[in-house]
Amino acid sequence: MAMVKVGLVLFLCYASSFFFVGMKANIEEDKDIGKDLIHNMCMRTDFNDLCVSTLESDPRTDLKSNPRGFIHILIDRATVNATDTYNYIADLVKKPTDKWTIQCLNWCYESYGHGFRVLKNALGLIDFKDYLGYRVLNMNIGSFHSDASNCEWCFTEFIPPHKSPITSRNNYLGNISRIALEIVNLIECNHIEYCQEAIAPTVG
Repeated sequence: MAMVKVGLVLFLCYASSFFFVGMKANIEEDKDIGKDLIHNMCMRTDFNDLCVSTLESDPRTDLKSNPRGFIHILIDRATVNATDTYNYIADLVKKPTDKWTIQCLNWCYESYGHGFRVLKNALGLIDFKDYLGYRVLNMNIGSFHSDASNCEWCFTEFIPPHKSPITSRNNYLGNISRIALEIVNLIECNHIEYCQEAIAPTVG
């Protein structure tokens, strides 16, 4: 009887080792699949390197297994950086500078305040089911993209143009939101330009 128990214990240990090795292999395989999907999707966007680095650096493995998860990551990253930029602008307007720069900074402050709202809306629209849902999500992300672009544009409208103190921030947020827009378009109609008519989803 003792020999039977020992044999059973050894068998269970042996079987368990295969289970955990197999489980580890599946996890690693899932990570490889996620990386392949990230690279395949990002190479179709206008900012491949930024897209890859942003998605791969996110610790949430579950969001890196499908394109809609990519959008979630990009919106989250945009929200974090927009918050930081919003607070940075609030500090800048307190410092002495010319009235035109202050005017643009105040406009940027309002633009990013609006940006928070549309990003929050966009986050709730990621799982769109039809063309109308696609258009609303596209509109919200596009609105934030315009906020970042228009903030930077303000400084170029003066004669002579004024140097923007937040160019790198505006460009980063503009590029991140552009990537998100392009992935939304890829999901809906398999190309990065705005989808002009309803087409059945081919990705995601």
